Amino acid sequence: MAETKEKEFPRKRILSAGKFTEIYKEGCINGQRYCFILGSGASVESGIPMGGTLEYRWMNCLMGEESDRETPAKDRGETLECAENLSDELQYDFNEVVEEWKKARKAGRNTLPSEYYFDIYKLRFYGDELNGDRYLENIMESAEPSFGYHTLAQLLTDEYNNNMVITTNFDSLAEDALFLYTGKKPLIINHEFEAG
Repeated sequence: MAETKEKEFPRKRILSAGKFTEIYKEGCINGQRYCFILGSGASVESGIPMGGTLEYRWMNCLMGEESDRETPAKDRGETLECAENLSDELQYDFNEVVEEWKKARKAGRNTLPSEYYFDIYKLRFYGDELNGDRYLENIMESAEPSFGYHTLAQLLTDEYNNNMVITTNFDSLAEDALFLYTGKKPLIINHEFEAG
């Protein structure tokens, strides 16, 4: 099995806030339109863990290492048996997922590659997927938009009409920020529509 190498964004592609502002303003003046694309990292400052962090937490529970919120640690043998029984429904061989989890633990990382998210979710909440929905809702319930969302709301409502956000996030922090900080109500096209 080839070792999975973590992808790192090239440092030369990271813009300072000042450089971003300069490019954004000049582009807007020249008629350029922008769309903002958000992933789970956008909500971390608001207290919502990234998907890879949730995967790691769920694997710790599934493999009997620790409890997850109010759920006691699962029996490792039962998890492996369940994964075997569901192998036709899983995208990845669960043994591969377990190996990635072991590597992450050994390296002291508390995150897993995003491609395993749906398989791990399926196993963690097997038997009642509504518990999975409620789990995520409980995490998001008390989250408030961070400063980054305030800035995004201002950019979405400025005079340049750059008012589109594409997000895979389940939370409503972008919509909340628009309403809280600008009084505007957004058009919402959620993640379920994107997949359809």
